[in-house]
Amino acid sequence: MVSESPLVTSFDSDTPNRFSTRHKAVDNDHLCQSFVRCFSSDDGMRVLSHLRSMTRDRVLGPEASDAALRYIEGQRQLVAFVESQIARGRTDPTAFDNTTE
Repeated sequence: MVSESPLVTSFDSDTPNRFSTRHKAVDNDHLCQSFVRCFSSDDGMRVLSHLRSMTRDRVLGPEASDAALRYIEGQRQLVAFVESQIARGRTDPTAFDNTTE
């Protein structure tokens, strides 16, 4: 059975137009290992390579709007997070840091 990490979404009073999301600590000892298992297969590596090509390897031109730049930067951050969890899972599966923003 796969347990999903519940999210707590609360209104952030410092930025009235945004919501802050904090993860509850749920079985983080095994989370990095789960990332390794998901992305170590041929299919997983193919998916991760595709995500990289859509985000990190993508360049927006000078005509890109501020919104487009922010959007792709968010996508890049998510791919970087996945890659960091894979790296942690390969070296130290208990090294998950739940304080990333």
